[in-house]
Amino acid sequence: MHPAVAMVIEIFRSIFRPIFRILFAPRAQRTVVKTTILSLSIVGMILTSMGAYLLFYNYHVPQITHLEPIWLQYGGKGEPEWMAPRAMVDLTRGNTHTALRHEQVYDISIRLHVPNSDSNFNIGNFMITLQLQTANHTNVLTSSRASILRYQSSTQRILHVLSKALPLLLGWTEESQIITVPMVEGYIEQKTSPVAYVTIALSNPSVQVYDAQLRIIADLRGLRYHMYYHRIITAFVFALIFSLIELVCAVVAWRVFGQGLWNKLNKAFAHANPRRALPTEKIPHYEEEEEEEESDVRYHDNDNDKSINE
Repeated sequence: MHPAVAMVIEIFRSIFRPIFRILFAPRAQRTVVKTTILSLSIVGMILTSMGAYLLFYNYHVPQITHLEPIWLQYGGKGEPEWMAPRAMVDLTRGNTHTALRHEQVYDISIRLHVPNSDSNFNIGNFMITLQLQTANHTNVLTSSRASILRYQSSTQRILHVLSKALPLLLGWTEESQIITVPMVEGYIEQKTSPVAYVTIALSNPSVQVYDAQLRIIADLRGLRYHMYYHRIITAFVFALIFSLIELVCAVVAWRVFGQGLWNKLNKAFAHANPRRALPTEKIPHYEEEEEEEESDVRYHDNDNDKSINE
């Protein structure tokens, strides 16, 4: 080996040898094992607390908005023309579970997109009837509300059309208005009679409708309100509470089971890897001094015996 290479290797050895001694010392290894276990435990507690909060959030906080299209039926074959248009909305969408959360307050409204036609303005007031039904079509609640197009005089309508002549010609806008009718306020879903279907009916078959929509909005209160509108704060608080509970359980488990198991593992490791006894240093000077002291004591004892015999 080249002397320069050997010198470089020796320099690296002199630098890293103390570090390796510290890292591979038994005490350092025990510290690394304890630190690793503690870190994994903390990470596991944080992950499990976050997972528990997400599960609790999905279970406790309902879907806020339910928007369902309404397809009005204006009478078919064999039905009279004067029959009121009706529609039925399936909230379950063919599933077994209900869409609404029990013990939750909801506000229900209907949104109508209607044209500004002479026919609609001439109708005036018309009634909208809504029925909430269970899966076996049992009525839970019935509500009827009146509605009407917002009035516009003929002069106002002409000026409105003139002001939007170009967008109307290009198809960017249309002569229509949206009517939102609140049908039910503060409805509480009951677990014994969950709502599966909603039936809507218009009193006048002459009402012209572009499209209609059923809107069910959850009115959050209490804990659900804070969990939805203050998500970060509630998530932090709940994760902290879950972590504290897990920490208490972990301490109790350590006291009951973990500490004894750890001691058994240490004993097993000690028996499998016994420490080598360090060589004792010889101290010849101390041994010689001890021999001289013993000979002096024997000499004085002999002198004392002689004096006593005399």
